Amino acid sequence: MYEEIKRRLEERISAVPPFSIERIAIGSTDGERDTSLISAHVTLELDRHMSEMYDDTDASEAAVQPRDTVREFGGLRTRRQLEKHFLERLSVDISSPMKTFDFTVPTGSRVFGPPYDLDWAEGNGIAFGGRVDGKVNTIPTRNGFTAAGIGFYLTTNEPSLAAITPQGTYEWSWLALENLPFARSRGGMGITIYTNAEPQPTMSRQQVLWSVSGMISTNSTVPWSGQNGSGRIADAASPAFGLGTVPLAPALLNMVPGSRYLVWVWCWQTSQLEQDDSFIAFLSFSMPFVTINAGPPIVIR
Repeated sequence: MYEEIKRRLEERISAVPPFSIERIAIGSTDGERDTSLISAHVTLELDRHMSEMYDDTDASEAAVQPRDTVREFGGLRTRRQLEKHFLERLSVDISSPMKTFDFTVPTGSRVFGPPYDLDWAEGNGIAFGGRVDGKVNTIPTRNGFTAAGIGFYLTTNEPSLAAITPQGTYEWSWLALENLPFARSRGGMGITIYTNAEPQPTMSRQQVLWSVSGMISTNSTVPWSGQNGSGRIADAASPAFGLGTVPLAPALLNMVPGSRYLVWVWCWQTSQLEQDDSFIAFLSFSMPFVTINAGPPIVIR
């Protein structure tokens, strides 16, 4: 009897196709081409954020406003002292140990970590060594955007629906050492997936973690203003409107055999600042591993 039960169980198990999501190797020319695709996509998306936050009227109003020479360089008097002040603050943040977080791996999850396949940065993004340690950082450009990210390739042996979840944490903060009524800053997290190096992404999602227009101290005895935040990468979400927030991950992807998928996890910030504004923003993330759950693909009829 038991032998027959075992035989039938084995038949049922073998009848279910295995869903195997694997990483694949790529050549250096493929990496260069694929990095140029994410660069073009991010440039387009972050230019949109810039235009939403600052227009020609803002620029003309800012141009005729006198500067407070007493508070020049945030009270540090020279650009060199301001740079040294910000450098020390950011050096402490970058070299701080990785924060621990509790995580339960669901049954059947595929788990992998560094080294990843690609790292990439735009503007004042810092991604050096990101594919090896899973960490990237960004600081502002005066008028423009900054981004940095990590990419990895995936493939499958069966049609599958993959739930891709970057695991780790992000941290952000911004600080203004003087009143900056015409300054603008916005930043957040993103996840973008390409299929077979097609020029347009298969899916792309961005979440805004902070967005500030004008930095003004509300305390007469404290001449600075700022905000900060942190959380899990997968839980990053824009402020809720309408139906509520949508977290960054998991990213759901219908995968087919023979195709190659490139997943980018990235952080970004935009800024519009005047020359020598005493302002700094810092956004980083650490992604020690990624989890993938796979099942039958979704078919819409």
